[in-house]
Amino acid sequence: ILGGHVTDGDKQGQQAGQLAQAYFAGQSISTLTTIIDPINSYVFDYQLLEKYKLTLPEQIKSVANILNKPTSWYERFRTIIVSLCVALIFTIILILVSFVWTLSRKNKEILSRTQLIESKEQLEIERLQKVETYQEALVELSRGNFECLDDEFGYAAKISAETLGIKQVGIWLYNNDHTDIVRQTIYVLGSGQQNVSATLHRVDFPTYFDAVDSGCSLAIDNASIDPITAELNEVYLAPNNITSMLDVPIFYQGQCMGVVCHEHIGDPRNWTPDEQEFAYAVAKNVSLSFEISKRKEIEAVLEHQAYHDALTNLPNRTLLIDRLDQAILQASRERSLVAILFFDLDNFKMINDSFGHVVGDKVLIKVSQLLRAKFREMDTIARIGGDEFVMILGAFKNVNQMTAMTSSIYDMLQSAIDIDGHQLYV
Repeated sequence: ILGGHVTDGDKQGQQAGQLAQAYFAGQSISTLTTIIDPINSYVFDYQLLEKYKLTLPEQIKSVANILNKPTSWYERFRTIIVSLCVALIFTIILILVSFVWTLSRKNKEILSRTQLIESKEQLEIERLQKVETYQEALVELSRGNFECLDDEFGYAAKISAETLGIKQVGIWLYNNDHTDIVRQTIYVLGSGQQNVSATLHRVDFPTYFDAVDSGCSLAIDNASIDPITAELNEVYLAPNNITSMLDVPIFYQGQCMGVVCHEHIGDPRNWTPDEQEFAYAVAKNVSLSFEISKRKEIEAVLEHQAYHDALTNLPNRTLLIDRLDQAILQASRERSLVAILFFDLDNFKMINDSFGHVVGDKVLIKVSQLLRAKFREMDTIARIGGDEFVMILGAFKNVNQMTAMTSSIYDMLQSAIDIDGHQLYV
């Protein structure tokens, strides 16, 4: 049968079912709605149409039910296509989630690094501020004008205690035969200067006395258990609640005369290199105070120390700024160029950690000597803290001269430095 306008069984069944539902629902037969819609539909066999090459009119084709019509490529593979689409969507979602997670993690890492950098920068700013405070304190110390040593000692102890925030700072001097060390004065933060005498005997504390005799600074973080100061604990440290000590030797005419003793009360304190350098400068000032008869010379030396680095004797930050102003004015008058070079030593921390602070100090001194030998008298070389140096180079006619000078500095510092038989690269 090719097909035609025939009764549609589906429609016929639906209409019969609707009538039956209405009847069983209680509606009487006489009130049932008469069905006047035709239940016929166009039904054709696709294969026969193809066989006889017949084409249905559009108005019939659009409503006809075509039997035995072959399935399309999409219908045959619909399950696979749908599965692939679902898998693709899932993969895209997974990639997006992974991308968002990775981006979030990277943002966190960037934020963490930024915060770390900002933290380091803040710490460095705070350190530099402290260094400036130390330098200002040394300038103030150099301006002290006293007629007797006790007043000089008291003022030095006061400056050191207030600048470093240490509970008490004392000046201790050996007796003539170095068998005892006697406290001459002590400044207690919040209470002021006190001339409370105390005496320690070599026979009772031989290890501590030997350490002081060595002429080295003693930076003791935990004094009660440190081998050098543990013997002081029962008699001196514990009764005075002292937990940390920073003792810097006082020299006069090449001989150790005593110590400037910084005594910290509270939790153990880790003495920073900047604090140790400041204490060293204070002790050096105390040493100079023995030269009362040469007051003018002392004042000149103290003034020099206020504007120069205690370790390398190079100009410090304060003098550097003054020299920079002068160099800029001179360059403006002479219509020349001035160069400002800032550099630090890449390997200094590794050298300090590996060989100790003594070797590290020798490295800084050696580098300063090399720089002094390299430059002209008109140039300024300053150490502004740690392993950081600044150079002011003037009287250049062009940039090429600056570049040549900078290259020569770099080449010089590439060579090894001999420190106590160690070939060190900075």
